Amino acid sequence: MISLATFVIYCHSAGGLQQAQANISLVRSAEVVICRGPFRLPISISNCHGIPLQQGTKSQPSTYPTSIARSTALPYEYAADAPPPWAPPPTSPTYGGQYSYAPPSPSGHHHHHHTRPRSRSHSHSQGQYEYSPSSYYTNPNPSFPNPTATNYAPNSQPYHVHPLLDGKHQTSSITFNLSSPTYSPTISVGPGNWSRIPDHELRHPATWPPVHRLRIICDFLPQWPIDIELDPSYFGGGFPQAGANIPPIQVGDVLWKIWESMRTAITQLDWASLPPGNQDAVSKAFAKRYRPYGNIEREKGVMRIDYTLGKVWFKGLTRVGDGVDVLKMHVA
Repeated sequence: MISLATFVIYCHSAGGLQQAQANISLVRSAEVVICRGPFRLPISISNCHGIPLQQGTKSQPSTYPTSIARSTALPYEYAADAPPPWAPPPTSPTYGGQYSYAPPSPSGHHHHHHTRPRSRSHSHSQGQYEYSPSSYYTNPNPSFPNPTATNYAPNSQPYHVHPLLDGKHQTSSITFNLSSPTYSPTISVGPGNWSRIPDHELRHPATWPPVHRLRIICDFLPQWPIDIELDPSYFGGGFPQAGANIPPIQVGDVLWKIWESMRTAITQLDWASLPPGNQDAVSKAFAKRYRPYGNIEREKGVMRIDYTLGKVWFKGLTRVGDGVDVLKMHVA
């Protein structure tokens, strides 16, 4: 039976990274195929109750959407004892109704971080924008370590999920339709008014302490884990040296990867593995999703998001237990 739509993110803290660098590779070799979807096999219409799945061949290495926006200098040297650039509760209003999250500091002073160019860009056109992360990619064949193998001690410092991703404290004003053909998360900037998420918010670390590897698992989709790892090309195709200044996974990375995965077309074998009752439910979700967009969307076939049975709105992430390894994503 398909249950409530939940997603689990297994994350590894920055504390465990440097120790692991001396013994294991944080990234796959440059020979890994950087693909963002399964093989798309042909399927007969009769096998899916009249619903066409996308036909095609093996997926090829793909790139993120091209953006004409400027590159920005982003902070990503984070001392082990430095505070996050955000932390609930909100303190002062900023950006049209949004809030500035004051960084807590034992000394009462803000920490200043060094900056370094990083090729992340955003563009805004006709009410939409594209987020182009360059440092991280979805590894289809990861060698993911034990999620409990981390140097982070739960009681050593507070653990936070970024307010835009936080589903526990209801601090987020994000609206994000995971089934939309365009990647377009927005935030409320006043009653009835919505705007793109500011670049500086997308560039914040997704969690604090910041993490460098994420595993995203969906209860609806246990067969399709998403492992986010550092792109080998970031270090010229080689391995990062011990002590290398590695950027953390950011809010924009998490939002993009979730949407990208949910918009992946399923295959003939995927469909055949569903029990008949679940096929009917997914068929109805598929029909409801494509109808507003017409045949162009219908021809793309059933996607992973259809397995959530119409629960397509992102409702934040919550921590599971006392550890730092698991976050649960809620949809409605």
